[in-house]
Amino acid sequence: MAEFPRMPLYTDSIIADTIHLTNEEFGAYMRLLIFCWRTNDYRLPNDDLRLRTMLGLSPKKWLTVKPILLSFFVEIDNELMQKKLTKVRRAVKVSVDQKRDAGLRSGEARRLKSLKGKPTGVDAGVATGGERGGEQPKPNLSKDKARAKSGQKKEAQPSLSPTTVSAIIENQRYLLAHVTAQAAERGIAEGLVTQEQCVRAGLL
Repeated sequence: MAEFPRMPLYTDSIIADTIHLTNEEFGAYMRLLIFCWRTNDYRLPNDDLRLRTMLGLSPKKWLTVKPILLSFFVEIDNELMQKKLTKVRRAVKVSVDQKRDAGLRSGEARRLKSLKGKPTGVDAGVATGGERGGEQPKPNLSKDKARAKSGQKKEAQPSLSPTTVSAIIENQRYLLAHVTAQAAERGIAEGLVTQEQCVRAGLL
């Protein structure tokens, strides 16, 4: 496939340059231009056999149209070059190269924009005090000790059934009432309070 499949055609220039050609000669000339456009150096070999083969002409017919067709070309190092086509081809190459470079730059800009704001491995290391010398966060020993201590207390406390809890409460009430009654009797014996006062207070 040709490097540039599309060949610009300037109709005003073509018509003005080929107004004197017959339809056959014009067709042969356009065919040579297309072959010239498709080559890497936009030149044709100055070789009768190869040129008439491109055009599909007999040797006799080629000798008839050769002077007319080759008048549009100049010979350089045994090759044929069409000046206008060469100028257009170079302009197209420059334009294509510029657009390709612009596309590459635009793609790189979009890639960098998409990466903007995303933390990289190095940034993450700096943020967390990693390889680039940031401070490592210090562990909170007091919280750790408090958690450990709290965990130990919870483990030391046995789980009591409701029946056991009720029995403990009742026992404490009995002891409290017994101690209170003893204290009231002692107070009466020592003359600190009267029996009537202790009854009213609910101590007896």
